[in-house]
Parts: sequence; structure tokens; C-alpha cells
Amino acid sequence: MTRRHSGLSAVTSPAAIRFAVLAAVALVVSVAGSAAATSLITGSQIKDGTVTGRDVHSHSIRGSDIRDKSLTSRDFAGGSVTGPAGVQGDHGATGPVGPDGLSGLEYNVTAVTIDPDSHVTWVATCASPGKVAIAGGETSDSPENTSLEDSAPTDDHAGWVVTASNINRFVPLTAQAIVVCANAR
Repeated sequence: MTRRHSGLSAVTSPAAIRFAVLAAVALVVSVAGSAAATSLITGSQIKDGTVTGRDVHSHSIRGSDIRDKSLTSRDFAGGSVTGPAGVQGDHGATGPVGPDGLSGLEYNVTAVTIDPDSHVTWVATCASPGKVAIAGGETSDSPENTSLEDSAPTDDHAGWVVTASNINRFVPLTAQAIVVCANAR
């Protein structure tokens, strides 16, 4: 039964009152329950891999939210993070002057004939006075019959000394001593 007073209605039946009270209690419980559920969910209750970037509000994670040293190069696009260049530092003191580099490179070749089944020692000297031997070696017109026994700078470094043998017992061969020289420092 409903009575009307100045355009307002009032519920007077016991069934309607019980229904209204139960609806109000249900509303309070549902609101309080969802609020309680929101504050009680922890990370341990969330299955790994189920929260995605879409679930996280933009700009809501800050550097302080990330554990130090927990990120690796795979966590960044391109494999690394490069920040802006820093300010140019002060120039250091000038270092000592280093030694002069090589200059005046030249090479010289001295040929000899090596008789069959014999060996020869000879020198290729630097062509210009004052230069020193910095490298050298030997070559021949019959490498398969040539045995190089020694190759080194002369004692005074003015040339390159070579000792080579002709292992062929019948045919002579031509061999060359080579020296590379440079200005002395």
C-alpha cells in the first residue's frame, strides 16, 4: 500500500521495506567489497606474464620503481641506451715529443750466382751513407732449389747479410740479397 504526500511516495509494506533494506545492504557490500579487493591484491597474487603494457598507465612507472641493475641490453630497443653527450672536459698537459719516424726509405738488391751443390754468403749494402738496415731477405730464380741458411743485418747495420745454398747438384742458380734501409735517427 502506498500513500502519496505532496508528490512523494512512501513505501509502507513490510515486503517492500525488506527489499529496500536488502538492496541497500547489497549496494554497500558490493562497493565496499570491490574497494577492499582493490587494496588487497598484491604482486604475488598476479600470475607472471599476465600484466601487459596496456594494463599499465602511461608514465606511471618511474626509475625509482625499477630495481638497480635489473635491466639488461635486451630490455632496450637497439640493445643499448646512449644518453646525451657530456660537457667537453679540460685538455690535458702536452706529452713529451716522441722519436722521429722512419724517413728516406730505400732498398737495394745484390745478386750472386750459386754453383750446383754449394753455398754462398754475401751482403746487400745500404746505397746511401748514414742509412741503416731495417729489414732484408733473399730470393732466387729457383726457389725449389734454394735453401736459405742465414738472413740478418750486418754488425754495423749498414747492410743485410745472407747465406744460401743451391741444393741442385747439376744446375747453377741466381739469388738476390735484399736490404731495406732508412735514415738513422
